[in-house]
Amino acid sequence: QPQPQITPAHCSIVQAMCKSSSRMDAVRRTAFAETSEPTVHFERRKTITKAHPEVKELCKPEPLTKYIAFATVAMQFAIANWAATQPFWLLFAVAYVVGATAHHSLFLAIHEFSHSLGSGAVKVNGKTLLSASSANKLLGIFSNVSITIPYFVAFQRYHLLHHSHIGEEHMDTDICGRGEAGVLSGPNVSSWRHRLNKLFMATFHLAFYALRPCLTMSSKLLQLDSWWMFNTSLVIASDILVYSYLGGARALLYLFLSTALAGSLHPCAGHFLAEHYVLPEAPAETYSYYGWLNIFSYNVGYHNEHHDFPQVAWTSLPKLKALVPEVYDTLPQCPSWPGMIYRYVMSDELSAYNRVLRPTSGKVQ
Repeated sequence: QPQPQITPAHCSIVQAMCKSSSRMDAVRRTAFAETSEPTVHFERRKTITKAHPEVKELCKPEPLTKYIAFATVAMQFAIANWAATQPFWLLFAVAYVVGATAHHSLFLAIHEFSHSLGSGAVKVNGKTLLSASSANKLLGIFSNVSITIPYFVAFQRYHLLHHSHIGEEHMDTDICGRGEAGVLSGPNVSSWRHRLNKLFMATFHLAFYALRPCLTMSSKLLQLDSWWMFNTSLVIASDILVYSYLGGARALLYLFLSTALAGSLHPCAGHFLAEHYVLPEAPAETYSYYGWLNIFSYNVGYHNEHHDFPQVAWTSLPKLKALVPEVYDTLPQCPSWPGMIYRYVMSDELSAYNRVLRPTSGKVQ
């Protein structure tokens, strides 16, 4: 079988993949692709910026994000009120088709706010009322209210670490811990059990993502500050108000199901797997997806572009790709998010170990 063409940017990843598998296209991985080399994203950012200094013009907030996010929150509250009087089968169906799509969109709006891409500093009469950081924290927290679970502040902390310490053990919560990977995909796990394990993980991906920091990261990273208190208090207050005035338990159930299904076996949720799981036929650390589901996901599919330039807002990611097609058009891509979910679950060759792992580089400030 012919081997895929590998560019220099992927060579270290390929070498790491080959260390424990002589046939990448057929053998289930039972060890991470470990490397001490830095991620290609940092170097590629420097290279592109040097060749195209105009890329700096794309590094600015997108004011449209907050309006779309708040409209989505309002829509979800309206549907929750309606769903409270509907039979459960209809409530569940609407939660999957509409609610989960809406909440997945909110997940990615919150992702934008975590990078401070929703607003600049708020000024009144030339004086700064709110810094850009504080303004975006407020936007993220208010976008969190319909999701029923307070998570923006914690997510922002862990997600920024995912960028600065990508693939690093105990720092990047996007990657399984060694114990977790062993249970899911260890060498003694049979093929049928392996598929069931991965189905369980894909179904409850949000639970894995939420619990992983508590199990693998230092308690110093779990900062319960005033922002966390405000985030938690506001979302709990919102849940109480929904229960009291928007339809009781069934309205709250609709919102909770919208959240749970958004991170489960939902077409948009394929991006959780598609972004960084190393595909044997085209090894890389990060993959972009350019399909139509980006419409509901703030262009998070442009993931190589996002990791190269995390200060470029979602509306400008396609512009970034168009600026340097000689770079992004040549990188491996994911053709389908739903297809990635199916392949991850059903293919024995894809395991929890199909990730690039680096040693921890240092302390978090």
